Amino acid sequence: LLFILACARMGPPVGGPDDKAPPKLIGTVPESLGVYPDWHNDVEFRFDEIVSEGSTPNQGTGTGDLEKLILLSPSRRVPVVHWKRDRITVHPREGWRPNRVYRIQLLPGILDLRRNKTDTTTVIAFSTGGPAPTDTLRGLVIDWVQGKVAQRALVELVLAPDSLIYRTLTDSGGRFLMGPLPRGQWMAFGA
Repeated sequence: LLFILACARMGPPVGGPDDKAPPKLIGTVPESLGVYPDWHNDVEFRFDEIVSEGSTPNQGTGTGDLEKLILLSPSRRVPVVHWKRDRITVHPREGWRPNRVYRIQLLPGILDLRRNKTDTTTVIAFSTGGPAPTDTLRGLVIDWVQGKVAQRALVELVLAPDSLIYRTLTDSGGRFLMGPLPRGQWMAFGA
């Protein structure tokens, strides 16, 4: 009996150094820049630790904490976003369409359970048929009313002739760099 009680007290020491590192992205599924003609699965962002689901749930309205950190293009609807402990999964609400280039952008702001936050953007781009995406567009968005650069402004690039809309955000200097994208003629709009 004494032996059992002594074993029950064994374990790692209490405390230890504080974890101040944000969650680290260790992989994605699928790999970016591939061509996957029969893709019907979720896109996954995999982390080295459990990430926070946030305090506002993802309900398909775009107001959930994780939904706010995902830009899925081309799609006019809020994507389906699920939290799975150390993974975040995403797919378009209307499903993956054939012969399309998809771009999923994970914005900074993913939290771990200790409230450490990521400060980087990750992009996965792949094709569901046809050539892999290769082009990049860059620009500067100016808020003419305020007379300054537009920080964290939504940029919509429209691919002609299909009118497919690809979205990104500007940085603190009002600049955007969006790629890889499918080859074509583009119109740009800032909001």
